[in-house]
Amino acid sequence: MKPFALLRYSRDDFFLYTLAPTGCFLLSLLANLAAVGVIGARTTFVFLPILLAVVCTLLGLVAGIIGVCHGFPLAVSFSVSRKKALLGVWAYLGAVFALLSLLSLLFTAADHWLVYDWMPTVFSGLRVLGDPLYEVNGLVLVASAAGGVLAGFLLGALCLRFGNRSGWLIFGIYFAAFLGRAVIPWGALLSVWPCCVLAAAVLLAVAVVSLLRLTLPS
Repeated sequence: MKPFALLRYSRDDFFLYTLAPTGCFLLSLLANLAAVGVIGARTTFVFLPILLAVVCTLLGLVAGIIGVCHGFPLAVSFSVSRKKALLGVWAYLGAVFALLSLLSLLFTAADHWLVYDWMPTVFSGLRVLGDPLYEVNGLVLVASAAGGVLAGFLLGALCLRFGNRSGWLIFGIYFAAFLGRAVIPWGALLSVWPCCVLAAAVLLAVAVVSLLRLTLPS
C-alpha cells in the first residue's frame, strides 16, 4: 500500500466534502428566492459566507479525525512506514483543505453576484442589506478550513494516543476554557496572532512526534 493511497481509498469522503458546500450554496439561493419571490420580501441579505465558514470548520474537523484515527493505522497495518503514513494523512488533509477553500470562495463569489447584482435586476425595488457579521471575507473562509483540519488532526492524535480516556481529556480542556472565559483574555490572546501560530506549531509538533512513536495494536 502506497502512502498516498489514502486519497484513493477515501474518495467517497470527497463526495461529502463537495456536496456539503454545494448544498449550502443552493440552500442560500433558494431561501433568498423564496423570501423575495414567494413571500414578497423587499429586503434580503447575504448569509452564505458565515454558513460556509461553519461548514468548513466542521468538515475539516471530521477530516482530521478520520485521517489520523482511521487512515494512519490503516497505512501502518499495510507495512507502510510511519513517516510515509503520516505523509499520506497530510496529503489527504491538504486535499480536503484545498477543496473546501476553493468551493467556498467560488460559491461565495457566485452568491454575492446573484444577491447584489442579479436579484435587484429581476426583482425591482429589492434592497440588499449588508451585515459584516455574515459577510466574512475569503481569508476567513480559508482560515476556517485550515483551522478545522488542524484541530481535527490534533484531536485525532489525542484520541489515537489516549484511546477512550481522550474523551475525558477533551472534556477537561473544554471545561477549563469554559470556566476561565471570564479570567483569561481570549480576545487579546487571539489578537496576538504570532503567539497563536507558535502555540499551534508546538502542538502540531508534539502530535507528530507522538504519532511516530505510538505503539499501534497489531
